[in-house]
Amino acid sequence: MYIDQTLKFNVEFGGTNAFIELPREDIVDLGMGTKELGISILQVWLIYLHRRCMELGNNNVYGFIDPQFTQSYIQKKMCDDKKECCIAPYLNNHHWQLLIINPTKLKVVFLCSLGKKPDKKICDIVETALGAYNKLQRARKQKKVEWFFPTSQKQQASYECGYYIMIHMLNIISATIVCSWTQIFRDSKPFQKDEVKNVQERCGNMILEHIEVSADNDMN
Repeated sequence: MYIDQTLKFNVEFGGTNAFIELPREDIVDLGMGTKELGISILQVWLIYLHRRCMELGNNNVYGFIDPQFTQSYIQKKMCDDKKECCIAPYLNNHHWQLLIINPTKLKVVFLCSLGKKPDKKICDIVETALGAYNKLQRARKQKKVEWFFPTSQKQQASYECGYYIMIHMLNIISATIVCSWTQIFRDSKPFQKDEVKNVQERCGNMILEHIEVSADNDMN
């Protein structure tokens, strides 16, 4: 709360170095838990999930795509990472939604806490990336991308969408789910407050860790 400027730090993420700028306002919003989350918070959360996958031993299963993605970026990540599932949160008109992409099977799971369907722009980006990926893998037959819209929790407050996809991503990697989505997506009831608080605290601790490391480096 006493920080009055944007935090900047480098972190190791998926074998590469990632540079994150974390505005003070985004940190405060996460701590208060009453406003829509900024992109920087979701970027930090993906780094936390990558670390958690390393701890769980399923890092070879999941890849994470930066929220500020493009078609070429998705294609490159799928080719470079070679993971079973690529998890991609994205901000659509001030509303967080989630894509779970299975590159080899050309399947995409779409989650929205307002029950909306994906818009044409995001469908085009993902399907073009998957088509290019399929060609690079020299697939004998070009398949059509399959989209799935499982039942998932519906938010009550207008600002909760970011927290909901954070919970979804954590639940996915914790259960090591790659195809049987009904095991964790079958309920439309809102998440409990303690579930929201759980991801809020995990993300907050991740930020505090980097603040402490930065402070130690400055002292040295």
